[in-house]
Amino acid sequence: MLVALLLSVLVSTIPLRPVTEASNAFGDGEKLSFTLHYNWGVINADVAKVYANCDIANDLWGQRCYHTHFWGRSARFFDVFFKIREDFQSWFTTSSLKPSRFTRKTNEGNYVCHNDYNYMWDEGVINATLYSSKRGHRKIQIPLTKEVYDVPCLFYLCRNLDLNMVQVGNSIPLTFAIDDDVYTIMLKREKDEVINVEDIGKVSAVKFIIGVVAGEVFESEELPVAMWFSNDDNRIPLYFECMLKIGAMTGHLSSYKGLMHPFTALQK
Repeated sequence: MLVALLLSVLVSTIPLRPVTEASNAFGDGEKLSFTLHYNWGVINADVAKVYANCDIANDLWGQRCYHTHFWGRSARFFDVFFKIREDFQSWFTTSSLKPSRFTRKTNEGNYVCHNDYNYMWDEGVINATLYSSKRGHRKIQIPLTKEVYDVPCLFYLCRNLDLNMVQVGNSIPLTFAIDDDVYTIMLKREKDEVINVEDIGKVSAVKFIIGVVAGEVFESEELPVAMWFSNDDNRIPLYFECMLKIGAMTGHLSSYKGLMHPFTALQK
């Protein structure tokens, strides 16, 4: 999954800085774009673009929510070989970052997958309507605990971490639901660095290593994803790299607009 690429001492909960619309790392009107690069054999090229937008909306129950929208597509030239279209949307409350709804539409080659989640917190379940070209249509209930998120929500949640509570070498568990199951990965903080981001420049960055879930994309749980976020109040995703079953994938921030805070990590 493109988007899904977008996610030591173990602590039991995710340590967040104060959650308010004014102090969160992101806000209404933020727009980010990313370029994905693939390297395998003679192939060494930009192969896809991913976009991430955030705005304020009301969810199905009238709560004030962030509505986040990720979508991505393979470059036109690579559509001939393997066409990819991804669309992830999430609604989560501005007051607690607790998810309310999640949708996913994935088309990868001949594979199609749709998710539509409604989070029923009082009942402790996710009501999920699912479709895949392999298994057809299904309606199921997924057990829901307070630490279960969806992929876009978790992406923004990580940007709101209290780094005073996550020291270098420490890890925290991150749990998310997708398709018909719940997964837990580990996010480990590494030493801060200054990195050179193509299209952006030199940026002071916080580095994390994510222990990924083995499956159709990743070879094993031992192949981590490395991610760098801006070392300022925005915590903008800057760069990632990972090894796949075939080849390697990297991605970098290529444009930004409507940041919640000054981009002080950018070095002039």
